[in-house]
Formats: sequence, C-alpha cells, structure tokens
Amino acid sequence: MPLAPDAPVAPDAPDAPVVMTGHQLEWWHAGILAKFLAGDALATRAAKGGAGPSRRFQRLWAAVDQDDNDPGVLRVPVVRAGGPGGASPGVVEWNVFTSRAPAGHAPIGFRPVSGVSPVPALEPGARAASGVAEERLSDLRDRLARGAGAGVSLADQIARAICPAGWSYLRASDLLRWSPARSLVAQMASDARACAGAYNQAVRERPEAGLTLLSVPTSDDEIELPLWVVERAGGGKGATPEGGFVRRKALVRDLRRWLDAAPNAAATDGPALAPRALLMTTILRWWACDLFIHGLGGEVYDPVMEAWLAEWLGGGGGKSPRLAPAVTVSATLRLRFDGLENSQLPTLEDVTGASWTAHRARHDPALLDDPSAVERKRALVAQIASLRSRARRDSGARAERRALYRELHALLDASRRSHADALESLTRRAALARERLEEARLLSDRTWWWALHAPADLERLRREIESAAGA
Repeated sequence: MPLAPDAPVAPDAPDAPVVMTGHQLEWWHAGILAKFLAGDALATRAAKGGAGPSRRFQRLWAAVDQDDNDPGVLRVPVVRAGGPGGASPGVVEWNVFTSRAPAGHAPIGFRPVSGVSPVPALEPGARAASGVAEERLSDLRDRLARGAGAGVSLADQIARAICPAGWSYLRASDLLRWSPARSLVAQMASDARACAGAYNQAVRERPEAGLTLLSVPTSDDEIELPLWVVERAGGGKGATPEGGFVRRKALVRDLRRWLDAAPNAAATDGPALAPRALLMTTILRWWACDLFIHGLGGEVYDPVMEAWLAEWLGGGGGKSPRLAPAVTVSATLRLRFDGLENSQLPTLEDVTGASWTAHRARHDPALLDDPSAVERKRALVAQIASLRSRARRDSGARAERRALYRELHALLDASRRSHADALESLTRRAALARERLEEARLLSDRTWWWALHAPADLERLRREIESAAGA
C-alpha cells in the first residue's frame, strides 16, 4: 500500500461522504492497515456504483495525538546465523528519534518535532528478515526527516510520514475546536453529575471493555468527566523537558475555565482540553463522518459509548443521538522470515507439554518405560489409600503408612537412577523448547510494522478486503 506523498491535514472535499478511522501515531501492524484498506475498498465500491471518482469519497484518519504513547522504537525483524536450526529469527530495535520522551509524559501532539536517527546497521551474521526492509526503513527515515521541517509537533511529523495515500488526517486534539463539540462540552459541564453517572453505569454494565469509572465526589466542581487537560508542566516535580506539557484527567472546574477562555485558545495560551476515548468517538460518529471503521478495541468499547449517550442524552429511554454507523475491520498477517518459512519451532503448548513431561517423569515410571515400577507404585498407592481412615485413630496404621511412603519414594529413586539417561533427555528437550519459544513467538508475531511485509502478501490482504467489501 503506497504512502501519501505529503499527507494533507484536512479533506479536500468536505461535502463528499466521509469514511473515517482512528488510531494512535505509531508503527501500525497489518491489523490496523486493514482498516485503511477497507476504507479504500468502500471508496472503490462507491465509485463503481456511480458516486463518481473514488477521490470524491473522502477518507479521513483521526490521528489520536492526545495519547501519551511512545513511538520511539521500531522493531526490525532479522535472521541470525547459528542456533539449533542453523538460523534463527531475532529483532533489532531502531531508536527512531534523536530525542525520545518516555510514555506517560506529554501527549504526542504536544511534543516538538525531533531529529531522526540512522537506521541501525546489522551485526555480522545477521540479515534483514524481509527483502523489502532496507528500502522501507530508509524511505520512512527520509519521510520523517522531511516531516521535521514541515510539522508543528511530533504527531504531525509522524502523521505525514505514515498516512496512507488517498487519506487525509486530522488531529484528535483539535476536535473540541468544532462548535458542536464545544457545545457538548458545555452541556457536560452544566449536567456533570448526570453525565458522569450515566457514563459510570455504562462502564459497569460492560466490564469487558476495561474502562475506568469517573470520580463523582460530593462537590460538583470536582466531578471527573471523560476529557484530558493538557497544560504546561511546572518547574518542580513532574516537569517534563520534552515539550513541557503534562496530561491529567479533567474535572468540571477545568471545563468551566476552558469554556470561559477564547474558543481557539491553544495550549500555549492556557490549559487545553482533549477528548478521551468515548467522547472522541462520540464526536467523530456524531459530526465528522458517514461511516466509522473500528478495530478490535473499538468494537469492545464503542457499545459503552452508545449506552452512555442513550442513558444521559436519551433520558434513560435507550435512544442515543443519531450516530454514523460503525463497522469492525481487522486482520492477522504473519511476517515471512526469508529462509525460515519451514522452521519447525515449538508452540507455547509444546513447551508446556515438554516441561510437564520432564517434571512428571520423575514421579511416574510409565513415562520412563519402567513397567515393573509402574505396577509396584500402583500397589503401594492403593495400600496407602486403604490405610487413610485407620491412620487417623490407630498409631500402628500410621506407622505402616509411613513405611509404605518410604518404600514408594525409594522405588521412585531407584527408577530414576535406572533411567537417568531418559530423564536427562526429557530435561534437555524441555530446556531446548523453552530456549526456542522466543523464536517461535517472533515468527508468529502479528505486530510487525505492516510495510515490512512482502508486497505480494500485502496485495493478497488488499484483495481479500476488497472482496469482503464487494469492491
């Protein structure tokens, strides 16, 4: 899938139907790419149906720049010489930016642009796992370097580098500049207790979404609402040099201050507000698009948003505002490590089974092919069990039971000594399986940056999505 030569920040035909998706600014795997491919397929389908050229069907990405994720590392898959199979999969980390802010500090949309580090050279005996890796990584570095001169923030720098061709992007931190969104924030501030109560009810009813409850204390000014406050860090504890901003949960008093400020006040003029997940999808599906494409995460939490709005704005009658329809799209695409396509690596189940067998064999002669010990163990266990009730009240039975236990342990010790080589072989097999489990995890990982996949695999994914969309 080609990348946009210079991703526009706004749609060029706002009156056209809009299909939208959203995601953080990071190195997307193929499951995220699938959402964009689905948007392309729907645009193609609309064009074939008489809606005009597919460019008239706007595709818009909501770049979640109010998140404090860390896009500083891109994992590069490699193949290293050596190992039990002669070659093994590995990973090299590219520290992409020359200045890196740890996750949990300033939101990415409030961090400054950064210089870009060289793509790391591979150590002797290692090669890129994918034939396109060198070209794709070099191209990404060039895009990020150009974006450093054109972007306002690190978010813009990344967005301009990774936005797919045919798509525009908007910053989610800008959503509250829209008049309808600002009006909704005002309604939340004036009706905070009911708003937060309905939100918490929806969250409690759907614990699988993993969302946290809002704090609803006695004081109305202290009620928490689903927004972030982004403000300049102080000079003391908690100050952040990377962009100088911090993010915290918003309270009613923060909304009131923000509403009293100029409508387009930037964070440089005072604290800024940005929507959290449920409010963000509320705004996008209510006013920004005609169809929203979710991934697997959105599929879980979006019903919570709908239930919240139905309870709060629908007066408990179960009727939420008229939102754009939403669909869920995802995909799993495994990276093909060149030269390791037929590797016989263990699964987690293989490792668990080998470890269990090595441990159990010390206590089960059947696993050591020792039939006489199996029979004697069975007889001893039966005798010990038969004495259980008598041993509670009869000291003689207790003594007999202890003697049988000692005989059982002696039997197992003798079996282990007689089959020491077999036990050692099982132990080595379990250790080797554990050692190779990490290799197996790398081969089955679905989260590699999508551009590192073979073009033929990406094309196959595109065709499958187009077929599913009827394009």
